[in-house]
Amino acid sequence: MSSSNSSSSGLGCEILETYADGIIDIIQPTPHSDKIRIDIVDYINILLQSEIQDIEVHHVGSGPLKTYLQLDSDIDLTVFSKKGINIANDVLQILQREMENPQTGKFVIQNIQYIPAQVQLVKCIIQNNMIDISFQQSGGMKTLEFLEKVDEFIGKEHLFKRSVLLLKAWCFYESRILGASYGLISTYGLQTMLLFIFHFFHSSITGPLSALHLFLEYYSKFDWSELGITIKGPFLISSIPNIYVEKIKEYGHEEVLFPDEFFKYHREGVSSQHSISKSNALYVIDPLRPYNNLCRSVNRGSMTRIRSALRLGSTSLSKILEATSTTELKVLLENFFINSIERHRSTPVSYSTNMSQQSYLEYPPQNQMHMYNPRTRGLGTFFPNQPSIRVYELTDENDFPSLDPTSIEQTNIQPRSASQSAASEKNVWGRNN
Repeated sequence: MSSSNSSSSGLGCEILETYADGIIDIIQPTPHSDKIRIDIVDYINILLQSEIQDIEVHHVGSGPLKTYLQLDSDIDLTVFSKKGINIANDVLQILQREMENPQTGKFVIQNIQYIPAQVQLVKCIIQNNMIDISFQQSGGMKTLEFLEKVDEFIGKEHLFKRSVLLLKAWCFYESRILGASYGLISTYGLQTMLLFIFHFFHSSITGPLSALHLFLEYYSKFDWSELGITIKGPFLISSIPNIYVEKIKEYGHEEVLFPDEFFKYHREGVSSQHSISKSNALYVIDPLRPYNNLCRSVNRGSMTRIRSALRLGSTSLSKILEATSTTELKVLLENFFINSIERHRSTPVSYSTNMSQQSYLEYPPQNQMHMYNPRTRGLGTFFPNQPSIRVYELTDENDFPSLDPTSIEQTNIQPRSASQSAASEKNVWGRNN
């Protein structure tokens, strides 16, 4: 994008981000959506603890982080017990009994599934919410703590969390490239990719929309066939099993955002039992576990879809930012997020300068008031409503079914240097906070 294009539009960063805030307003968690999730977590906790001694149930993932898409997000739990992972069978039987003979009329359990993968999972649906229960997974709690500290470190009214919400909305509703269980990008992988953008381009990020733009600009030109990404920069896939981060001279003299001590502190006490191979289609390395590829579930067909979506998203958003009037920008931006808006169509897009639910992104929540929200709910789940346990014989996450890539053409993407990317980004967003 040229300098002339940016200057001729006459639209500043503030108005661009104000429109983006209107999108975030309708997709972010609300006290009502959070109360529903908390009630479900409490219900499962009481149900399991009433029948199993010395058991702990922890809510992890995007729920307590307050970065979940309120109408389309799983509830992630991890269970700890002295019996270790063997507790999975007990949990399965308890849920089965409750489904067949419910003790309360408030909640109904459906579609119980057991997935004996590398990380055992018990899945079920409660009140149209997909529940994922893992066992003895302390990593989820460490990740939650780490991401909360990241948001606290970045500050600026939860800029990181708001950016995650906008990015997840585009990836899930507009491009359909989010969801590890379907051979797509995992949520934590997506957050790590975004963290890299914050780490190296933080002075160019004025709000969630600029973060999304920089994300799409950078990764649409990334040479995924040769490189993987870590929070500290790209690495050559050929260097695996060792991971040597490439020196990023093209980024100029801008200081990185996070000091090394920040990552070292959060890695303490975190063990990694993962090994990394050269056979994966997408490499995004866990900031806390250096040999854990967060996107190992992505297959070659899905990667074609992902690369095409990133390329199209980058091109489309760059054109939107060339809008010459606020009316034009509003229409184009709403079209860019049309599926996100339609999914939440009972609530109109507002363009206030202040986030109405800003404080609600804090964890733990400071505001305990629960407001009624009449929006329709439902996961649009991929699982049929059959009241039975379905067992998938899986060896690891790579065995999950993936999307059909036959309708997507292979795109030849040439890697773009970071200096080229940074030059384009500077024209739109500038280098000042």
